[in-house]
Amino acid sequence: MTVGPVDPVPLGLILALGTMAAAMVALRAAWEMAGLVGAAVGALVATQLVGVSGPGGAVLIQADWLGYLWYFGAPAMVLLVAFLPRGWFKRT
Repeated sequence: MTVGPVDPVPLGLILALGTMAAAMVALRAAWEMAGLVGAAVGALVATQLVGVSGPGGAVLIQADWLGYLWYFGAPAMVLLVAFLPRGWFKRT
């Protein structure tokens, strides 16, 4: 149930996924793939934990298109950063 008007463009979700991608790029640049793997595991575990129902049956990520965007957006950001060219992260 939503209280108040619903924005058709989920700016918060877009900012969250962009921030997640930026953090993963920074960690990959600093610690190469080990940093990315650590960030990926943390992001995916956190997303899954937020998606399960709580003690009262409430969930934080609903089963609608925004919820699916969040569920599949986090792994998409991991894959996006993982497949960036290695040359972008070379230290000179």
